[in-house]
Amino acid sequence: IRNLQVGCREFLHPGWLNTDLARLKGPDGSMTNGGGLFEVGGGLYFEHDATKPFPLPDGIFAVITSEHFIEHVAPDQAIAWLTEMQRILAPGGLLRVSTPDLALYCSGYLDPDQKFFREHAEILDTMIVEDIPDSRAWMVNQIFYGYGHRFIYDYDEIVRAFAAAGFDPSRARRAAFREGMIPQVAALDLEDRRDESVYAEITKA
Repeated sequence: IRNLQVGCREFLHPGWLNTDLARLKGPDGSMTNGGGLFEVGGGLYFEHDATKPFPLPDGIFAVITSEHFIEHVAPDQAIAWLTEMQRILAPGGLLRVSTPDLALYCSGYLDPDQKFFREHAEILDTMIVEDIPDSRAWMVNQIFYGYGHRFIYDYDEIVRAFAAAGFDPSRARRAAFREGMIPQVAALDLEDRRDESVYAEITKA
C-alpha cells in the first residue's frame, strides 16, 4: 500500500490505507478500535489520532491526501501533523490537502449579492445544518466555530504551514476540485466540499 488518506471518516479509498479517529463498523458488525487494521467496505482502515506520530517507517507513501481535516486541529498541531506527513512521504511523493477557504468566506461576506453564501446555504440545508439564518455573520462564524473547527486557512497560509513543517514551499501548487498533479488522485475529491474548499498540493524534495 503506497497511498494514505488522513481524516477519511466513512469515505474509504479501496487499495489505500485510510485513517481517522472515528469508530467505524466492520463487515462483521464489530466496531473498530485504536491500534489495529480493519477492512471496512473494501478499504483498509486504521483508527488513529492524527495529532500523534504514526507508527510507520519513513518515506513509505507515494501519495497522501487529506480532505477537511487540518481545520479541526490547532495550528501547532497542524504543523506537527504536516511534519509527520513529510517524514512518511517518499521523496518525490505528493501531499494533497483541502480545507474550507478563508478567502472565499471573506469575499462572500463583502459581496453585496451574497452569491457564495446563498449557494452554500442550499448545500448546508441538505446536510446536517437546520434553520440557517439569512445572515452573513452567521455564515462566517459557522465555518470558524462549527463542526469542531479550530483554524481556517487560505492558500498562502497552507503553504506557510507546509514550510514550517519542513517542505520546500517552492514545490507547492494551488490545485482545484478534481484537478491536480496526479489526475487519478484529484478525481477522488468529494463533491459536497467543492464549493467552499481550497486545494493545495506539494511534493517532497
